[in-house]
Amino acid sequence: MNRKIEGAGTVCRAGVISSALLALFTAGTFLVAIFTPPISGPFAVGETVVYPYRDILSRFPRDYYWMYPALLMALIFVVYVISVTGNTSGRMGISGTAALVFASMSSLILFTDYFIQLSVIQPSLLLGEYEGLALYTQYNPHGLFIVLEEAGYLLMAIAIAFLYPSFAGRGK
Repeated sequence: MNRKIEGAGTVCRAGVISSALLALFTAGTFLVAIFTPPISGPFAVGETVVYPYRDILSRFPRDYYWMYPALLMALIFVVYVISVTGNTSGRMGISGTAALVFASMSSLILFTDYFIQLSVIQPSLLLGEYEGLALYTQYNPHGLFIVLEEAGYLLMAIAIAFLYPSFAGRGK
């Protein structure tokens, strides 16, 4: 049953653009992060920082560069999921709705997590305000940053799993 979907061209264009941007920002985030070796946690190399993580100012702003494309990646992911679900015969269904909800939750958590690092941790470090930062900093392997990041990417994986029916049986 071939029905013409109203606005399908726009949805397809949004899908192509969001797919390309998602790939670009994901690769960019990965490349910047991979060339920023960890200085705390189990994968740390060379000199490491330990609790209360007050020696991290020397790594500012280098260790935070990867978060800028990651912020945009989290937002683009939601647009990508909208375009995929909007391109499935005109209606999302339960699977598409679940994918969109999980994608939105993932984006909100990741965007908030990275935004806190950039707008709270960085200025606090520069002003010498270290009190209470240990729980929130990205250098604490048991801190809120890592936990929120794990939760965000877990929800992103769930969203992608719910997208599967959108692609099943569609050939390419």
